[in-house]
Amino acid sequence: MDNFHAYCLRLAYELPAVVLSADYRLAPEHRRPAAHNNAASVVTWVHDQAVASGDATDPWLTESADFGRVFASGDLADAGIVHHVALHLGSGQLVVDPACVAGCALLFPCFDGVERTRSKALPGPYLTLPYSHQGWRLALPQGATRDYPLANPFGQESPALDTVALLPLLIVVAQHNLLRDREIDYAMGLRAMGKQVELVEFEGSITGSSPSSLGDAGNEMVRVVKSFVYGNGDDAPRPVKSS
Repeated sequence: MDNFHAYCLRLAYELPAVVLSADYRLAPEHRRPAAHNNAASVVTWVHDQAVASGDATDPWLTESADFGRVFASGDLADAGIVHHVALHLGSGQLVVDPACVAGCALLFPCFDGVERTRSKALPGPYLTLPYSHQGWRLALPQGATRDYPLANPFGQESPALDTVALLPLLIVVAQHNLLRDREIDYAMGLRAMGKQVELVEFEGSITGSSPSSLGDAGNEMVRVVKSFVYGNGDDAPRPVKSS
C-alpha cells in the first residue's frame, strides 16, 4: 500500500536506516499463525544475510546495513506479530545471531481478550467493536476465542513472560482507541515484570490506519521512533498531542 511505503521511505530517510518492509499471508484464507510463521521467516532471512559470504552476499545490503543494530516494528495487527517475534527471540525459539535485534517498536498494537474493558465503549469511526470482533473471528483458528495466545498476551493459555529475556520495547497507543486499555495493560504488565518498556500515548488520536496517515502526528511518530532507536527514551509514559 502506498501509505505504508511512504512511511517506510520517511523512516529510512529521517532515522536514517535500511528499512525492510515484509509482507505476510492474510486471513481468512490463512488464519493465524500463518502470519507469525512468515514473520519468523523474515528473522531467519536476516540471520542468513548476516552470515552470508562470497557470492551469497548482497553487496548493497552488506555495505549499507548494520546487522549489529536491528529493530523490528509494526503497527496495528503487525505490532501484535512483532510482540511474538520478540517473545520467540527472547526465549531462544528464534535465533538471529550474529545479527542483533536491539529493540521492538509496537505502534497501536492490536491486543484483545474476552473480558470487556472500559475503552471498548469508545466509538469508532475506524475501529468499531463489531469490526474488531469480526476481524478476530476471521483471523484466529476456528473455535479460538480472543483469549487465544496470539490475541491476548496475558490470557490463561498464553506463555508466561516473566522469565523471557524480552528486548527493549516501545509501545505507542492512541487515546481514543477501543483497544487502548489492552495496550496500556500490556505495557504496565511487562514493566511490573522488570522489562524495559517505553510507553507513549498520542493524546486526541483515534487510530485505525497506518502511522503515515495520522496527519501532523506523523512527524511526532517519526520523532518517537527515532528517539527509541537512538536510545533517548525513558521509563515514564510520554503523552504526545496529536489531531
